[in-house]
Amino acid sequence: MRRKERILLIAATLIILVMAWGYYRNIKPNLENAEKGYAEKSMLNLSGNMDEKVLLKILSESDYFGDPAYERYLANRLKIKLQEKSLGNLGELNKRFFCVNAQEMAKEGGETGATRYLISATELGLDSALVAKLPSLQLGSEIAVMPENSGISITGNVENDKKAPVAGVLVRLREEISQSVQDSILEDFLSKYKGDDAEDLMGLILANLDTIVKIASYYAQTDKNGNFKFIHLEKGKNYSVIPIQAGKEYGVLRGVSQIKKNTKKSFSFQEKEHKLPLFDAKRFIQAKKDKVFTVRTPDTFRNNFSRSLLLFIIGFWFFHFVLVLRKGEYDEFILPILMMLSGISLLVLYAIQDPLRDNDYGTDTAMYIFVVMLLFSILALLLRKKLIVKTLAFNLKRRFLHNKNLSPRTSKWLGLHKETQGYLWMLISILLILALAFFGSGPEGSNVKVNLGPIQISELSKFFMIVFFSHFFSSNFLAFRSIGNNRYLIARYSLFMLIAFVGLIGLYIVVVGDQGPALVLCLTFLAFYAFAKNEFSSMIVGALFFGVSLFIFSKIPGGGALLPYFSGVVLIGLFIYSLMKRKHESLFFIILLISSFIFLELLPFDFAERLTDRNNMFVNKWDNTLHGGDQVAQGVWALNSGGFFGQGLGKGFSNVMPAYHTDMIFETIGEEMGTFTLLVILVLFGLLFYRSMLVARRTGNVLLFYLINGVAVVTLIQLCVIVGGSLGLMPLTGITVPFLSKGNSALMVNLAAFLAVIIFSQIKGDKISLNHIKKNFDMLNVNMILTFSGLIVVFGITLMIYLYKANDTMIRPVKVYSKQGEWIYSENPRISIVKNLLNAGNVYDRNGVLLATSNKDTFLLAKSVAEANLANMTSFEKQQRSIQKRYYLFSEDLIYWLGDANTGLVSSEYLGYVAEYRLQSKLRGIEAPLKESIAETSDKYREAPYLPYEEKTSILKKYDNSYYRQFLKAGLDSKMIKEENKKKNKDVYLTLDVKLNQIINKIIRSEEFKDYKTSVVAIKANSGDVLASAFNPIPDAKDIRTLSEIKPAYYHLLYTKAFYNRLVTDKDFGLFHRSVPGSTIKVVDALAFLSREGVLGADTVYYFTDPEKIRKDDPIGRVDMRRGIVESSNNYFISLMNKEELHPELFKLYNEVGISIANKGGYYIEKPTIYAEQDINTKWYSYISKDKGKNFFNPKFQGTRKKYVGSDYSWISWGQGPVEATPLQMARLFGAIANHGKLYKNKFLYKDYLGVTPNELQTDLEIKSGITVKLESFLKEQTASAKMSTDQYPVYGKTGSPERTETIYNLKNRTSHVVKVTDGWYVFYMQNSKYDKSPIVFAIRIQGKGNSGNAVAIARQIVEQLKANQFVLPI
Repeated sequence: MRRKERILLIAATLIILVMAWGYYRNIKPNLENAEKGYAEKSMLNLSGNMDEKVLLKILSESDYFGDPAYERYLANRLKIKLQEKSLGNLGELNKRFFCVNAQEMAKEGGETGATRYLISATELGLDSALVAKLPSLQLGSEIAVMPENSGISITGNVENDKKAPVAGVLVRLREEISQSVQDSILEDFLSKYKGDDAEDLMGLILANLDTIVKIASYYAQTDKNGNFKFIHLEKGKNYSVIPIQAGKEYGVLRGVSQIKKNTKKSFSFQEKEHKLPLFDAKRFIQAKKDKVFTVRTPDTFRNNFSRSLLLFIIGFWFFHFVLVLRKGEYDEFILPILMMLSGISLLVLYAIQDPLRDNDYGTDTAMYIFVVMLLFSILALLLRKKLIVKTLAFNLKRRFLHNKNLSPRTSKWLGLHKETQGYLWMLISILLILALAFFGSGPEGSNVKVNLGPIQISELSKFFMIVFFSHFFSSNFLAFRSIGNNRYLIARYSLFMLIAFVGLIGLYIVVVGDQGPALVLCLTFLAFYAFAKNEFSSMIVGALFFGVSLFIFSKIPGGGALLPYFSGVVLIGLFIYSLMKRKHESLFFIILLISSFIFLELLPFDFAERLTDRNNMFVNKWDNTLHGGDQVAQGVWALNSGGFFGQGLGKGFSNVMPAYHTDMIFETIGEEMGTFTLLVILVLFGLLFYRSMLVARRTGNVLLFYLINGVAVVTLIQLCVIVGGSLGLMPLTGITVPFLSKGNSALMVNLAAFLAVIIFSQIKGDKISLNHIKKNFDMLNVNMILTFSGLIVVFGITLMIYLYKANDTMIRPVKVYSKQGEWIYSENPRISIVKNLLNAGNVYDRNGVLLATSNKDTFLLAKSVAEANLANMTSFEKQQRSIQKRYYLFSEDLIYWLGDANTGLVSSEYLGYVAEYRLQSKLRGIEAPLKESIAETSDKYREAPYLPYEEKTSILKKYDNSYYRQFLKAGLDSKMIKEENKKKNKDVYLTLDVKLNQIINKIIRSEEFKDYKTSVVAIKANSGDVLASAFNPIPDAKDIRTLSEIKPAYYHLLYTKAFYNRLVTDKDFGLFHRSVPGSTIKVVDALAFLSREGVLGADTVYYFTDPEKIRKDDPIGRVDMRRGIVESSNNYFISLMNKEELHPELFKLYNEVGISIANKGGYYIEKPTIYAEQDINTKWYSYISKDKGKNFFNPKFQGTRKKYVGSDYSWISWGQGPVEATPLQMARLFGAIANHGKLYKNKFLYKDYLGVTPNELQTDLEIKSGITVKLESFLKEQTASAKMSTDQYPVYGKTGSPERTETIYNLKNRTSHVVKVTDGWYVFYMQNSKYDKSPIVFAIRIQGKGNSGNAVAIARQIVEQLKANQFVLPI
C-alpha cells in the first residue's frame, strides 16, 4: 500500500504548504499597497484598458520627463501597444514590440523625442552632413582604401529580418582613434601653434577640427546580393564599419583594432526599422524603482499562485495513487524527495520575482511539473514489468532485426540488437547539437546557443548520451574487465567511440559556448569508463592529489606562469605510465580534463577567453581582471544575507545577483531560506543518489545498472560542478542546478528521468543476477557513495565557513574591471538597498537654512526662509504641487552640491559634492568613514571593441560599512530597520553658506555675465570649509536628462550636437572642471621658490628687453619677484623656472592641492590615501622636459621672444599649456598663504549627529619663515590697481588671463572648428570674515569673455556684497 511513501508525501505537502503560506504572508503588504495605489491613482496597472489620464498624472507628478508633449505622446502610444499585446513583465516595455518608430518620435514626441532621436541617430552613424554629401560620393560595392594592395580587407553583407539580401545600403568604414589619442593630437598641434602667435587673444579660428584630428571615412554600397567590400586597408589602423540608412538600424558598430597583415575580416548586419523604447533606460529604472506600474493585479497573482500550488500537489499525489493502483514494488523514497526539491524550486521561483511586475516563473514551472507527472502517471499505468524486461532484453520481434539489408554489425551500432553498441543514441545527440548550431538561439548579444525552440538542447542531449554510455559499457562490460592490454582495448572497442565523443564535446564547446555542459558529459563519461575498468577509486585519489599539487604550485612565487609546464610534465609521465602498465588510462583522462582548464586558456578562441575569465575569478574572487568578476562574491553576499535560517521567502534581494534564477539559484535559496535549507537540499540529493543506486543494484541487469546509475551520477555531477563553481571551489560554469534552477525543459527532462527510475524500480533481479552485480559493482558503488558524500560534506563545510566569516565578507567589496576595462569596486548591492530603506535626515547649510528634506510639511514651512535666501520660487512652487521622495528648496542652484535622490541623475561624485550620495550613511545617522582611497591603473581599458587597449587610472574608494551588518543579518524587512528609522538625529549641516552662494549666483547670472561659463568658489582659509561653489548657467533639468542618455563613447560627439554651442552646466565647474589657470599660477611658482630659498629668494632679479616681452604689458628692465607678481611678468617666472629648475618644489605644491599636468596625476577634492606621488612626478617631468631649455638656452634666440616659448617646461610656469587647475585648487593655495602656510583639507560637512566636524591640517607650506607674509605683501600691492581694497577692507589677490581652445559647432554646415579663447581668473582673499575672523578666499573663473578684467569686475561686486551683508568685518 506504499505507506512509507504516503507518509513522506504528506510531510512534504505540509512543509510546502507552510512555506507557501509564509511566502504569501510576506508579500501581502505589497499586494495591499498596490490596491491602495490603484485607488489613489498613484499606481497604474498597464493593460489594454489603461487609463491615460492616470498615466499622465504619474509622469507629471514624478517629473520623469519634464516635457508634457512627450508625456502625451508616450501615453497615447503605450495604450495602443497594450491593446495589441499584454505585458508579461515590466522589462518588456524595452523590448522591440513596445518600441516606436524613431522618426515618428522625433516629429511627434516634443523636445524630448527630438533629442532622443538625435542621440540614437548619431550612435547609428546618421548625419545630415553625410546625407548632403552623398551625391558627390563615388559609390560601389568594392572600395579601395589605399591605392596599393595591402592584402587586408573588411567584407560583409546586409540582410533583412527574413534573411533576404538588401541592396543599395550605404556602408561606412571609418578609421577610429581613441579620445585620448585625439586629445594628444590636438594638444601637439596647439603646442606648435602657440609658439609664434600667442599674443592673439581670442576669436581666432585656428583650423577645422577634421584637418587637425584626421579621421578618414570611406563609403560603399551593397550590391544586389547585399554584399560590400573594403580592400587595401592600412596595417595597424583601427576600423569600424556600419551600414547607414535613414529610418533603419543595423545594430552596433563593428570593427577591428590594430588590423594585421593579410587579415580578411567579415561582418554580417541585419536591417531593422529604427525604433526607440518609450522609456529610456534611466526613466525606466526610475519607474521600476518607484513601483508606479504593475503588469498584473493582486487578484490575478493570487489566482495564479493558488492554482499553481494546487496543480503541483495534485500532480505528485496522482502519480502516487497510480503506483498504489499498479501494486508494484516501486521505490518509496524517490518520489517524496522529488516533491521536496521541486517544491522548493517552485516557491523560490515565485519568491525571487516581484509578483506584480516581473515574469511569473512559478506558474509556468507548476504547469510543466503537472504535465510531466500526468504523462508518467499514464506511462506507469501502461508499462508493465514484463514489457519493460522484454524490451530491455530485446526479445520482442522487430521488423528491423529481420531486415536482410541490415548486417548484424549495423544492427548492433543502431541499437537494434541484444548486443547493441547504442551508437544510435550518440548519433541523435550529435544531430541535436548540430541542429542547435544551425537553428538554435541564445541570450541576446551573446555568441552562445542554448535553445532549439522552447527546448534547452544540452539537457536532452545529456540524457541521450547517458543511454548511449549505458548500452556501450554494458555490452562491452566483459571486455573492459578481462582484457588487460589497454592499447588493444581502445583500438578494438573504444577508438570510434572516443573519436565521436571528442567530436561531440567539441561541438558543445563551440556551439553552446560554455565548457559547463561539456565538463558534465566528460566527467560522466569518466565515471562510466572507470566503472567499466574498475579504476574509480584510483582515479579519484589521483585527481585529488593532482588538484592539491596544482594549488600548492600556484602559490609558489612565479608558479602560476609555470602551471602549463607542470601539468604537461605530469600528463606526459602519466601517458607513458599508462602505456607501460597497460592500465590507469582513467587517471590519465581525468588529469587531462583538469589540465584542459589551464591549456585551453592558451588557444586564440572566444571560448578560451571565457575560460580564462572564469579561471581568473576562481583564483581570486575578491580581486580579478574580469568584467562581472564579482559573480562568486555576489553568491557569498547572498549566503551571508540569508544566514542560517534565511530572510524568508519573498524577503530576500537575490535578484540583484547575476543569473540569480539559473547558475546562482543555490545561493538564491540560501538568501531566501538559509544555509539550513541548503544543507537539507544537499542531503536530499545525497539520498536521491543513494536510492537510485539501490534501485540500479536491485534490477540485477547490467544495462539498467548503468542506465539508472548514469541518471543519478550525471545529476550529482551537474550539482557538484555548478555548486562547486558558485561557491568558488572551482571555476564557475554556465549550467543549471538540477530541479532547482529556472528552466522548464531542464526541469522536465530531469523529473522525467527520475520518474523513469521509479518505474524501473519495480524490476527485481534473481539471485544469480544480483550476485553478479554485487560481485562486480558493489565496491564501485561504495567508492562512488564515499566520493559524492565527501563532496557534499565539503560543500556543507564551505557553507558553514562562509557563515562564520559573514561579518567580514558581507561588507567586503570586490575589485574588478568595468565593461570598458577600468578598475572599479563592486559593493554588496544590499548595502545600497538598506540605505534606501532607511529614512534620510534633513540637509541644512552652516547657518541652519533648510536645503533638503523628505517631509513635505517641513519643506512648506521653510518657504519664507528660502525666499529670504534668494531661492528660485518658481521651482519651489512646482515641488509644492508634486509628491516627491525628497524636496529641494534651492532646486537646480544646488543640484551638484546636493545631488538628486528623486531621479538619481546627479549621483556621481565626479559631478559635484552630491551630499545625498557622499553623505548617504550620515544622513541615516550612520558612520561609514572612508577606509581607503587608492589610484589603480588598468592596461586593459578600451573605449570600444574596435579600439586598442590603453592605460586608464581610476580612484577607488573603500568605505567602512560595518554598521550595516546588523541590518543585512536581521533582514531588509526587519523591525531593526523600522526602529532605526525612528531615530531623530540624522540631520547634517554643510559648510555651505547658502546666502553667500546665492548672492554670487545672482552676480554671475546678471545681464553682464550671463552668456559666459563662470564658476566661483569660496573657502574659509583656517579650516578648509567650502563656503560656496556658484556657477553659471543655472543647471537645466532637461539638459541633465539629455546628458544622462549619452553613452560615454559618444559624449564628445553628441555634447555639442545636442546643445548647439549653448552653455550647459554638466557638473560643478568650480570643483570638477580643470582649465589652464594663467598668471594665478605665478603665486605658486613664487611659493615654490621661496620654499627653497626663503624670503631672500624674493630678491632674485632678471633683466628683460622690449624684444623679449611675451605680452605687450610685460615689464622690462630689472624685475624682481615683487614686480614679477605685481606686474605679472611672464618672462620673470619662465626665467625662474628654467634657471632654477623649479619643478621639484612646484610638483610638491601641485600634488598637495591636486593640480594636474596633461591629465596625469592630480585629484579634485580629496587626495587619495594611496597616492603614487613619485610615479606621478616622473610622468610629469617626462612630459614637460621634452623640449626643456631648447629655446631658453639657445644662443640663437637670446634677446628675443622665442627664448621664452616653445617648451612645456616654460609654459607651465605662467599657467599655460598642459597645467590645469580648478578654482577650488587655486583657492586652497591662496588660502594657505592667507593662513600663514597652514593648508587644510577640503571640508564640506560642517556638522552631523556626532557634532562639529574637526578640521584636518594637511600640511604646512611655511617651510621657510616669513615666506607667506612676503607673498601676501605682493598680493596686496597687485590688487591695488583693481581699486577695491581699502585700509578697513584690504584685498589680496592675483589675476590670470590664460588662453585655451574651444570647439565651435556650425549649425548650418555641421562642421567643427577649434577656436582660441581667453579666460579670466581672479583669486583673492579678505581678512576678518564673520567666520571666526578667518580669511575668506575666492577663486573666480569666467571662460571665454576675454581677459582677467572681467573676473575682477565680478570680484568687485562680490566684495561690495560681502561688506553690505557683513560677511567680512572692518579691520
